[in-house]
Amino acid sequence: MHATGRLALDGRAPMRPNTLFGIASLTKPFGSVLTLGLVDDGVLSLDDEVAPWG
Repeated sequence: MHATGRLALDGRAPMRPNTLFGIASLTKPFGSVLTLGLVDDGVLSLDDEVAPWG
């Protein structure tokens, strides 16, 4: 893995391959895309109950 850039605007601290980023509410679109991919693959349906998957 290759990391480039800086952690802050002051440019002192470099990014590293193990740098963690808070993505907050961006997990919702990722979850939606993954879910719709599973629907497209026939793994689940949008009409399925949630309980069996939980």
